[in-house]
Amino acid sequence: MTQTADTAPANGTPGPQPHGHGLVQRLLPGIAVQVERGYLVEIGSTREKLPGQGSTAVLAELAAQLGLPFVTVDMDPANTDQARTDLAAFPGARAVTGRGEEFLASFEEPIVAAYLDAFDIQHGAHSEYRIDRYRRYLGTEITNAGSSAMHLACARALVPRMVDGGLIVIDDTWPDGTGYAGKGKEAVPALMDSGFRIVAQTRTAIALQQAAAARHRWPIRLLHRGAWLVRRARGPLRGAARLSRRAGRSFGI
Repeated sequence: MTQTADTAPANGTPGPQPHGHGLVQRLLPGIAVQVERGYLVEIGSTREKLPGQGSTAVLAELAAQLGLPFVTVDMDPANTDQARTDLAAFPGARAVTGRGEEFLASFEEPIVAAYLDAFDIQHGAHSEYRIDRYRRYLGTEITNAGSSAMHLACARALVPRMVDGGLIVIDDTWPDGTGYAGKGKEAVPALMDSGFRIVAQTRTAIALQQAAAARHRWPIRLLHRGAWLVRRARGPLRGAARLSRRAGRSFGI
């Protein structure tokens, strides 16, 4: 049954809410003891250290407690520099500067959980500093379409890299009529089509885990020359994941 911590907003963009890394904190300990070992990955490192935020240090500590390797990725080198300082207390934890979707597409290690909180939605209250950072490092404006597309690319890249039963949490995402709004507008339906189901949500974050019934028909998506190729793999997910990594290497991904 889906766990709901709060009621989703009826219309528009919700106001400030606790960030979705709290769902990772709540769900991952129970999942990690049941699945294969893998990375905890954060896409979108901590920017401002405000109440309810600070996800990078929180997730790094959680990974250390669970004995999992941790990596956080952000397109802004200022955020990565701050993350490296925050991660100094956690040996082996890494901070990488880069586009999250590109990092995931080339990452060859298994992933047990991923927290997606990167490309912002446009709520009309971004600082000039943040707007300038998007222009400087991504060459773009902050738009809802750009946010949705980026998180969809992350979701597609994650699917073949998740361990059987792995967890994906997308922040700033909520139900909207018959679909979803926010960062996960396209990513949530794509993950559900790939055999994931919603297992928990707050007003502004959604957690998905691969459904057991989908493990024998799970689609592998590979990025090859800019096009997503879909392959059907027989057998359990872990075999499909190995197949995807071998195929990725043969394509030079």
